[in-house]
Amino acid sequence: RIAPGLVLAAAHCVINFLRNAPHLPNYIHFTAGVHKDKNAGHAVAACVIFPDDFNIEAQTLSKPDLRTRLASRDFLRRDIALIVLKADTASAGLIAAAPVQLPAGQSVSHAGYHRDRRQMLMLDEGCKVQGTAGDLIATDCDAVAGSSGGPVLVETDGKLAVAAVMVASSQDASFAVPLSAWPRMLANPACP
Repeated sequence: RIAPGLVLAAAHCVINFLRNAPHLPNYIHFTAGVHKDKNAGHAVAACVIFPDDFNIEAQTLSKPDLRTRLASRDFLRRDIALIVLKADTASAGLIAAAPVQLPAGQSVSHAGYHRDRRQMLMLDEGCKVQGTAGDLIATDCDAVAGSSGGPVLVETDGKLAVAAVMVASSQDASFAVPLSAWPRMLANPACP
């Protein structure tokens, strides 16, 4: 949670690619602080806010089986979503949003629920920004399938803050969308 009732995610985590549309809000559930069989709260989405000009169909390429998509660079740079919850999960705590620039060499950390440990939060501390490519940053953080949507954290005034959202990885790097690229999403987050 970056604020009461607000959660950041990768856009591809809340999209039904077979329908080329976002999942209906009632099907999007946020469970905070999952650790094995425990959690710090649960809430259902009221709506999802995407970046300006977000277009699911135009920015992904179907593979023949329709279950997997190849994301274009244009899709990846917009692969961020702000979920407005129907209720808050106050017991989960907050990690503030920090829409700051992330230059090459910047120390960051990445938290996520990896596919091989879905019920345990993993933290990769001490990784670095390798560079930027438009509205994407490349890092050397350990990001594997399942960790998409996890925060890329920076230390600000002695506290961790969310500066980007992890969206993809390759053999050489992991890629994140910096919050600084989409300030309007965070300005007045409310359901239409």
